[in-house]
Amino acid sequence: VMIACGFVFFLILYYMRLVKLYRDMRHELGKKADGQDDETATVDSDSQSNHTTAIHICETVQVTKPHLWLCRTLFSISTIFLFIWPLVTLFVCSWRVALVFLFLGGLSFARKFLNPSVVLASLGSLSKIDFPLRSTKAETNSNTRLSRTISLLSKQKVETERARALRIKAGISNVTGHNENVRCWSWFFGAVAFVIYVMVLAAYGQNGNPLYENADTKQIVDSGGLLSDFYYPEKADLRYPTCSVTKGFDYDPARVELADFAFLSVVAYASPEESELLLNQWFGEGSAVDQHDFVQGYRKEKKTDTNPLSYKLVTFKETPQHAILTIRGSETMWDWLFDVKAYFAAGLAQVLLGIIPFGWVWTPVLARLVKAVNVLESGSLVETAYYKLTTQFVQDMLNEGYNGTTFESITFTGTSLGGAIAIISGAQTKQKAVAISGVNAMLSRLTFDPPLEKEDINSYTFNVIPERDIIANLGGRGRLIEDIECHAPMNSLGGCHSVYRTLCEIQNKCGSRNRPVLCRCNQMYGYPEPEMSGNRTFAQACPSEK
Repeated sequence: VMIACGFVFFLILYYMRLVKLYRDMRHELGKKADGQDDETATVDSDSQSNHTTAIHICETVQVTKPHLWLCRTLFSISTIFLFIWPLVTLFVCSWRVALVFLFLGGLSFARKFLNPSVVLASLGSLSKIDFPLRSTKAETNSNTRLSRTISLLSKQKVETERARALRIKAGISNVTGHNENVRCWSWFFGAVAFVIYVMVLAAYGQNGNPLYENADTKQIVDSGGLLSDFYYPEKADLRYPTCSVTKGFDYDPARVELADFAFLSVVAYASPEESELLLNQWFGEGSAVDQHDFVQGYRKEKKTDTNPLSYKLVTFKETPQHAILTIRGSETMWDWLFDVKAYFAAGLAQVLLGIIPFGWVWTPVLARLVKAVNVLESGSLVETAYYKLTTQFVQDMLNEGYNGTTFESITFTGTSLGGAIAIISGAQTKQKAVAISGVNAMLSRLTFDPPLEKEDINSYTFNVIPERDIIANLGGRGRLIEDIECHAPMNSLGGCHSVYRTLCEIQNKCGSRNRPVLCRCNQMYGYPEPEMSGNRTFAQACPSEK
């Protein structure tokens, strides 16, 4: 709402400026018609016709030339108080920021004192800049038999040189005038800064409680949206090779389905009461448990319970030494701020490489360029980063444990932001991570603390990437991925990023395999009705979802 109001405000200001310009122009033309202003009309005597030109004076400036001592005094004061003093202060506080300030200050000095604008400010006009014409021998050779012909050629040469000088002046005028590219980038970064400012204000006014309830999971629980008496048969084609994830997983049941990780990514959004019902319906009564009290006790002891990040530890009855940590995606404004902070540089770099010719040439060094952009991140921001919490939690559970409970392995999962954190923490702890539409970490791997190794990303992390999912294609892909189809409408910008749609796609192609199915797969996403394994019809089992 604030952004919309600001946009309307700027439109009103722009319209008022246009109205003022129109009225001023009519006033100037009226004065000309009354004979009160003779500076807006010129007569072209060569064409023997009168031409009237309306001139609108936007600004009147009185130019004065100060004394040399005043110029030197102002230069010294600005250099000392606006450059040297801040530079010394920054070196005392943060040498990284000081180096960037020194570099940008040098560029600003060059732009201010070593550019054509300063020359024009001293000369006053482009017409006072004299570009010498290159002399030719033909201008002085009048004693030869071909002097007349050469004189004509020389005259043409002089005209060419004058045209060259005019082009140079036009180029200088273009440089010193308004640069549209600079203006566009200024508006772009200004808009980004304004959006971040609004997000910060909204984050402070929003509840960042990790127990934030989600309307979708509540609706599924309330309407009985999980159907155990219906199923999707497995397709006869090869979609998808990773339907069953078996290598490196020791959970009950022995065969872990890809749909299980998508469903657990959904459970991350649920309240403790909802998650218990959902896990019982999906895995069977008592087979999987949400260790909510265990996690909350650990977070209170570590004083991280006020952090907006939300995650759940799911354990299995038959294999209690192995667990899955499911991390919630972007739900609060604090989550979106972390997205911007962590992945804006990598996303912008990808866009620029896609625009410039042969942008792929920069791919090998792109991670270091992204790191250079994020080098100013303060220590407090690093310590409060979301991935720090999940990485530390898993490391503690694998090493010393909590309340006498330790684990042999913990697998990360999550969707969107949750998937991104799963990839980061999985690579840092060398534990397996299965992300659903997670933001990739290959390009930004050097910006995290500790940095991610490329080999760890390619060995321990797996990402499910729906087609046309903009978020899941950011950050640079790792080696282990699964590209899946998306049947969302082409005009749906975020339709392919839905974890529910991904879950339906996986079940539709892989088969539900003794797992319940969702009513919304047919009612909201257009997948075929599942097959019946009981006595009721699909229409009886699924009331219409809105």
